[in-house]
Amino acid sequence: MNKLILYFFLIITFRYSINSYEVKAQSNGRGTEFWCSFPNNRNDIFVLRYIRLYFTSGNNSGDVRIYKGDSLIGLVKAKPFEVTTFDVPIDIAQVTPISSLKNDLVFKNKALFITSDYPITVYGMNRSLQSSDGMLILPLESLGDEYIFPSYS
Repeated sequence: MNKLILYFFLIITFRYSINSYEVKAQSNGRGTEFWCSFPNNRNDIFVLRYIRLYFTSGNNSGDVRIYKGDSLIGLVKAKPFEVTTFDVPIDIAQVTPISSLKNDLVFKNKALFITSDYPITVYGMNRSLQSSDGMLILPLESLGDEYIFPSYS
């Protein structure tokens, strides 16, 4: 009988610890502060290219501000239950042309900071002919402070 109670207690404890971890790891993508950067994409002057941010809001509408460094580069109004877009100039958000990439290069001042009055969801699109990158941009509060960087040496 004691073994059965102990076994039951261990199962409940283990299941509870998994559930609490899952709650911490989940994010619905909504927040008020976001950081993002866009990877390099095909650099062809004869092709339509764009970097676009998409904003969705719940019940509230409010201002969404996009910064590069300390400079405000965009201000849009997020409307409830609608998708609002903002086109980011490629030279502001794009990392660098492929030909100038070097190993261990640090790209400074290419991150965008997005903030809003109310919780929003932010998506990003880096579009070029035969090459597109899309992403859900996670809010700061869902990122945590411990990261794993896999690398090869």
